[in-house]
Amino acid sequence: MSEFPSSRNFSRHCDNLNEVLRTITQIARTHKRAIRERDAPAELALRKVHTLMIGVFAETRLRKIIDDPTGFNAHERRVIWRHSSQDGRWRSSVDLAARKHWSVPTGAELRLALPQPARDRVLNVLSLLRGELAPIITHRNKLAHGQWVWQLKSQSDDQFLSTPHDLDYNYAAIASRQKTLEFIARLVHVLCVSEPTFDRDFDHIASDIRAEQSRLDGSDYDAFAETLRRSHSEGLRKRGIET
Repeated sequence: MSEFPSSRNFSRHCDNLNEVLRTITQIARTHKRAIRERDAPAELALRKVHTLMIGVFAETRLRKIIDDPTGFNAHERRVIWRHSSQDGRWRSSVDLAARKHWSVPTGAELRLALPQPARDRVLNVLSLLRGELAPIITHRNKLAHGQWVWQLKSQSDDQFLSTPHDLDYNYAAIASRQKTLEFIARLVHVLCVSEPTFDRDFDHIASDIRAEQSRLDGSDYDAFAETLRRSHSEGLRKRGIET
C-alpha cells in the first residue's frame, strides 16, 4: 500500500493519465511503422493525431497535479479552476504553490517578493509555461477543433488568417515535445507538493529540459527515419523479402 495520501478524484486522474500514455505509446508505434514503410499519407495523418495527443497528455497531467492530496487544499483548487484556460490553470498552480511555500501575500508580485534562489527558479518555471507549454496547448486546441490547415482568428468563428499555419511536426519533434512537457510537468508537480523537493530537484530537471529543448526543431528526424528504414530493410532481407 502506498504511504502517500490519495483521494477518489486523484486516483481517477491517475487512471486517465495512464490510459492516455498507453494510447500515445500505441500511436507512436504506428507512427514509426509508417516511417519505416515509407507510407507518407499515413505518416502525415499520424503526425496530426500524435500532436493532438501530446496536448491531451498536458491537460490530463495538470488535473493530476491539481488533485494531488499532498498539494493543494479544496479552496486552492477552486481558485485554480476559476481560470477558463489550461494555460491559466498551469500558471495559477505555480503562483499559488510559490505563495504558499514562501509566504507571499496575494497582492504582492512574486518577482519582487520571492527570496533568492526561489525567485529565479519560479520565474524560470513560469517562463517555461509561456514558451514551451502554451504552444502545445494552442496546437491541441486548433487540431481538436478541426483547424488542420487554416487557422481561425482568435475572436471569430467565421474569419480565417490570411495564410495556412504549419502544425506538421515530424516524429522527432513530437517526441521531444512530449519529453519536454513531461519534465516541465514534473517540475510544476514537485513545486506544488514540496518546497524541499523542488529545491533539491530543480537543477537536475531544468538541465533535462535544456537538453531536450535543443531537439524541439525535429532536426534529428532524417537520421532517425534512416535508422528505422535501414533496420526494416535488413529485417526483410533476412526473411528473403525483396525491398
